[in-house]
Amino acid sequence: MPNTTDVIKALIKKYAPLYVKRFIFSSQLYHTLPHLRGLINGDVNIKSSPVVLLSMPRSGSSWLGSVLGSHASVRYLREPVTTPYMLSGRGKISVFSCKKKDTVQYNRYVKKALSGLPSSSLKVLPYLHQWSELKTAKRLIIKEVNPLALDVYIQQGCEIIYLSRHPYSIAKSYNALSWKSNQLIEKKFSDNELSLILNHHQTLFKESYAFQQGFLLGWIESYSQQHLPNEASIIRYEDICRAPKEGIKSLLEILDLPSSDPNVQATLKQTLSGAKKNAGSFCIRRGASNIGYVEVPQDEQKQYDELMRGYNLAYTYFCRQFDIALSPLYNQNETFLKREYL
Repeated sequence: MPNTTDVIKALIKKYAPLYVKRFIFSSQLYHTLPHLRGLINGDVNIKSSPVVLLSMPRSGSSWLGSVLGSHASVRYLREPVTTPYMLSGRGKISVFSCKKKDTVQYNRYVKKALSGLPSSSLKVLPYLHQWSELKTAKRLIIKEVNPLALDVYIQQGCEIIYLSRHPYSIAKSYNALSWKSNQLIEKKFSDNELSLILNHHQTLFKESYAFQQGFLLGWIESYSQQHLPNEASIIRYEDICRAPKEGIKSLLEILDLPSSDPNVQATLKQTLSGAKKNAGSFCIRRGASNIGYVEVPQDEQKQYDELMRGYNLAYTYFCRQFDIALSPLYNQNETFLKREYL
């Protein structure tokens, strides 16, 4: 049975006006870490360029970020842009093109985050001890979930780790959380971008929802591949899950961080000690025996095929539009795919 505190938190999350939530969250933050109040640019000593772990929501970045972010030579911020942006007004969405008109406020949150200035909520600070002392130079790792803001981070000189996940897994997780929209694609792009997309597929909005999900994910992935600098790291969630120790070690070396850090080893061990995770779970623990695999039940075969049709077609249209050659990060029959046939 949930305790009173948990019930109150749930009620606030569901019913409180945004200005009340902003006040409560910021009060909690500065009550816990009062020295963070009034920080200005330069107060947090950042070693080298900020690192941005960028992915679509529900791609496993909370898990990967929690592991990398636990390093003794790191300060870690979890969604320091998305969190205050979503609290800034009703109708905000986490994934949208920064070519839309309402991005001035979003860009302001980006610049603040890249200065290592935590704000808005304790949720942004998974490891509070990292912020007790700010003068020691450490790498700043930021986990964010809007790949369509990629150019903003590149312009700020960030080092990018792009985390992808099989589009079916992302869509399944969205569906499990009832994250559905009547304007799945329209809200995420500017009018010019949307017109460009519809020039290639005029009946896109008449396609099935699964097709539109796949198309959206394929288009965003294509965009990300086109804009990522050559030195960026592209990581598939399924690959790092099947060899987590090796994958984490490789990423730490890329970031010029000691790969034998005991904090990272302990966090990795802890997060791989969980049971099989439900599609809509927010838990960062993973079942070591089943992570890295994509299971497609028998009754979802048609949905899977529709989604992958949209995903691949988005790549085709994107490459045609910009006269470039890109390969999808996922194909129809990956080795880690488990399909239940009749």
